[in-house]
Amino acid sequence: MKSYYEMLDEAYEKLLEKTPTRSFRDKLEIPLPKVSYQKGWTVIVNAKEFSQTFNRDLQLIAKFLQIEYNAPTRVDSNTIIIMRKVSMEGIRERMKRFAKEFVICPVCGKPDTSLIKRNRILYLKCMACGAESPVLYKIK
Repeated sequence: MKSYYEMLDEAYEKLLEKTPTRSFRDKLEIPLPKVSYQKGWTVIVNAKEFSQTFNRDLQLIAKFLQIEYNAPTRVDSNTIIIMRKVSMEGIRERMKRFAKEFVICPVCGKPDTSLIKRNRILYLKCMACGAESPVLYKIK
């Protein structure tokens, strides 16, 4: 007759055999912004790189920057144009804030998340820990 703990160990082993292993990123590596200036406007040349790193739509990043800088923005062939002159350091800080608000899970701190809209509320669903947290930043 097996003891309770032996049966529990056996159950865990069977469970691990059936569960696929997924690797998640531990840390988010935010790229440095590459910026050019044209006629008093700021062009983020590597905006597509931010989009891929964050796994978010370029339009969402542009809307976020539009609200943050209170200036019109436009997405134009993998670049974001801010119709105002903005420093590279300012963009870097805004991208860190974007990651904190829209990418990094507030429960476990991992960047493997997706955005889900339910009943007009945007939720951050973590693929690593399974938590769902409402996004508190309001994008109109």
